[in-house]
Amino acid sequence: MAVICFDYDGVIADTYTLEETYYLDIYKKRGITLFQTGEDLRNACRGNFYEFCDEHGLDHAELDAIFQEYNTFLKENHIEVPLFEGIPDLLHRMLAKHTVYVVSLNDANIIEKRLQEEGISGFEEIIGWQQATSKKESLVELKARHGDDIYFISDSIGDMKEAVEAEFPHILAVT
Repeated sequence: MAVICFDYDGVIADTYTLEETYYLDIYKKRGITLFQTGEDLRNACRGNFYEFCDEHGLDHAELDAIFQEYNTFLKENHIEVPLFEGIPDLLHRMLAKHTVYVVSLNDANIIEKRLQEEGISGFEEIIGWQQATSKKESLVELKARHGDDIYFISDSIGDMKEAVEAEFPHILAVT
């Protein structure tokens, strides 16, 4: 039985569409010009998002406040993060046969709630920014727990780099 680790943003859920529509507005309202387009956000994800923000003078407290404002906005306006077509069925099948994790820099509680709304539960753990601001850190720990029969599925170049740095044995990319 393999251990499967899914990234959330861009693999399970189509968060990019919402981020381009609503998340960028929060930066604009706060006078932060670092992210003005969706491409700016994607560029930040070509490495570790938190490290990118650190390098450009945006501290973690400010990021946390922005994430909270964004998630509050979505909740208050009843905007659901859409899951990609076929993902609920895939996750149900994986959860029935494998140990499954979600590894994200998103809020673990929000991810868990959204998946439960779709009737998806039974993950070994949902790891979010509260546990680690680096996927490398999470992946190193998971590899230490489970050995080499472990797979990481992600969509971003930054995640792939962090998985390589973590010496993760099996890295799969989706577009």
